[in-house]
Amino acid sequence: MELARFFEGPIQAWGMVVDGKGRVRRRFRADIVGRKDEAKLVLDESFLFDDGERDSRVWTICEADGELRGSAEDVLGEACGELRGAILHWNYEMFASVGSRKVKVCFNDWVVQVDQDVMLARADIRKFGFRVGEVILDFIRPQSNTVIASEK
Repeated sequence: MELARFFEGPIQAWGMVVDGKGRVRRRFRADIVGRKDEAKLVLDESFLFDDGERDSRVWTICEADGELRGSAEDVLGEACGELRGAILHWNYEMFASVGSRKVKVCFNDWVVQVDQDVMLARADIRKFGFRVGEVILDFIRPQSNTVIASEK
């Protein structure tokens, strides 16, 4: 997987937040614009949730020899991980919105590139070591010619 190549330009994502009991709590759409800035990949993410809430995040990601480091304003410290073949795996801590409060949680994020235009992701969310939920999403390049199974 060439992370910068996949995310360069506009990307669309759709996902859901699932609680620890498997109930879908929120759905969202994200518009992402990626660009290379010297040796870094910058991802500008804009989220729209099913309840009308909007959020944004700007990731700055560096890759060297398959190792990844990333930062964003709401990420505590650095996101750290690795890129092996078509699989990206990284971990980070951040403050997530829970109602009107912000709660510190840990993300264990797995991203798999399906083909040149599609990635699937699953992030396990933990607090105090206990699984409290997950985020499941897909990333699709808008100019994708990928055939959806139901269209075959």
